[in-house]
Amino acid sequence: MALNINGTTGISGVDGSNSAPAVTGTDSNTGINFGSDIIDLNTGGSSRFKIGAAGQLGVAGANYGTAGQALLSQGASAAPQWGSVAVSVGGSSNISFNSGNGIDFSATADSAATKVGELLDDYEEGTWTPDLQISGSASGWSYYYRKGHYVKIGGLVHIGCHFYLSGSPGGSGAVRLHGLPYQCDQSGFAWSVPNARRGGGAFGGTTLNVYVLDGQTSFPLVYWSHGGYSSGGYNVTQSTIVGSHLPTYTEVDISLSYFTAS
Repeated sequence: MALNINGTTGISGVDGSNSAPAVTGTDSNTGINFGSDIIDLNTGGSSRFKIGAAGQLGVAGANYGTAGQALLSQGASAAPQWGSVAVSVGGSSNISFNSGNGIDFSATADSAATKVGELLDDYEEGTWTPDLQISGSASGWSYYYRKGHYVKIGGLVHIGCHFYLSGSPGGSGAVRLHGLPYQCDQSGFAWSVPNARRGGGAFGGTTLNVYVLDGQTSFPLVYWSHGGYSSGGYNVTQSTIVGSHLPTYTEVDISLSYFTAS
């Protein structure tokens, strides 16, 4: 085959082969050879890296892998290979994602409900500090103990807290617990039925509850009291807990789940 050198096509007319590349240095079997819409890089007379007509990448000859595989390093003394990405049991590495990305479950079957997303893009766990306030004030009592934990999976936040305080602030101001790790963002609200103890006994014989509303990082403490029985069931009344309801010693455990857009 003739070798052509001109100002339009440059050097052309030689395809070469793995053992005798068209373009080489001083090593006669290491260089670049060409095929029909193919560029092939060779070392030691063997194809190492190939670019196909569609831009596909091949290693060790025309090995282009299969859909979904990744090119995996085999270390400093071996050529990379196509393979599936896996996390080894007991390994020291983690899988990380760029912000806004995660595990996509869109290939799975969906329920009949209205779907809003199938991307699991966040997980977080940590602690938060329960901050009891009455009409915006956090004075009139002291804490023997207070601790909060949370777990966030996607947009779902689950919190738990335990606090034990001393002091009876009195007054008619509503009692709220501040310090949630994420702002609530959902239609409606989330209910919780926590365990509450008042001076070693039940909270006045009532059921303590909490709920968090849209746009809030705090929630009120409320209680349900059961009245007399009437046709259809017992009468239940919801009331907000105020400062005067708190005894000298109050111990409360709360567990609550809500949604956030963060």
